[in-house]
Amino acid sequence: MQGRSFLKWDRDLVTKCLLVIQVVYFLWLELQGGSTNTFVLATYGAKVNVLIANGEWWRLITPIFIHIGWTHLLLNSLTLYYVGILVEPLIGSAKFAIIYLLTGVFGNVASFAFNNSISAGASTSLFGLFGLLVAFGRIFPEQHIVRSLSQQFKLLVLVNVFFGFLNQGVDNFGHLGGLISGLMLAWLIVPLKSNRVSPLLRVGLTIGLIGLFILLYWLGLVRVVSQN
Repeated sequence: MQGRSFLKWDRDLVTKCLLVIQVVYFLWLELQGGSTNTFVLATYGAKVNVLIANGEWWRLITPIFIHIGWTHLLLNSLTLYYVGILVEPLIGSAKFAIIYLLTGVFGNVASFAFNNSISAGASTSLFGLFGLLVAFGRIFPEQHIVRSLSQQFKLLVLVNVFFGFLNQGVDNFGHLGGLISGLMLAWLIVPLKSNRVSPLLRVGLTIGLIGLFILLYWLGLVRVVSQN
């Protein structure tokens, strides 16, 4: 069966490490003055557009591990655990870590481009994992479990995006950035020896991802300049 060496059940070490990191980070913020305190969030790495435009590019990464309030932490931690123990064993720990970080960054740069508010949370990466599972339903249609998961997460994505646009407190652009990048990266992490993804598609997706990142970052810079 093609893809057997790729779709294999293994460990969930990275998932557990990510959970520990975000809980420890949250407790640190609480000790510094509270995870809902805007000054604390801005000081310790939340997405702040003006600061990113001023060169603090690392704020496209750190928000992945920051949560605003106990409810935010609990919901994202439960989601990460549930999705992580499905996806990480499926693709392997190294690819899981790469996808988690890259989709989180894409989500944050999309938020930088379209959302003025300070924001943080693992949901950018979580939507990236959702996108990965949705795409796998197309890449591996003969895999019953994968196809079933893909169908379930399609519905989950639609519901979350719909209600996200109804709730002003949700960074839906960040979610969409993570989702779209997850959909695209799913095709790129399939092993090169597999004939499921053509070389031309790989090149096109790689160029598309790089171009999308540059475009979103440029839009974010333009918005910050135009507002100041």
